[in-house]
Amino acid sequence: MQNFDKQAKVHDLEKQIDQLVYKLYNLTPEKIAIVEGRSSNGNKTRQAADKQLKAIEALPGAILREVFDFEEDREG
Repeated sequence: MQNFDKQAKVHDLEKQIDQLVYKLYNLTPEKIAIVEGRSSNGNKTRQAADKQLKAIEALPGAILREVFDFEEDREG
């Protein structure tokens, strides 16, 4: 697998993880926009994004490992 292909696969996996996290936390489209930095509400937006990112970072590593193990198992 070439480096470009690997980067594309990692990008796709990151998007899948993002969607799982958004679903896990029941984020609204507005909150997702804040987390992704697409909202323009100034400092309140940044504070809300920081809060959401902390919640995402607190996501148990086991869930992330399960996602990656699942992907590796599918390839094998």
